[in-house]
Amino acid sequence: MRTPRSFTNIVSASRIEGWASPKEDLMTVATGELIRAMNYVDDITATVRRMCLYIPSMNAEERKRLADYLRVAGGAVNAAIADLEKVEK
Repeated sequence: MRTPRSFTNIVSASRIEGWASPKEDLMTVATGELIRAMNYVDDITATVRRMCLYIPSMNAEERKRLADYLRVAGGAVNAAIADLEKVEK
């Protein structure tokens, strides 16, 4: 009786055909970094949305303290945006 091959035993499924040139390989790394950075932005956005759910239940002092704290983080975000928009010469 013949036993079915396991998917994990299929050699051709895990074999990478061909190699990218060094320049293309660098772009792959950059793309991975970009995706990771964009995922961080998604995480930040989701966190801010969750945080906003609690704002109605905060008193005036808590709102002020959170706004001040968030303002500092906003400065870091604006600095990152400025760095991204710089044109390399």
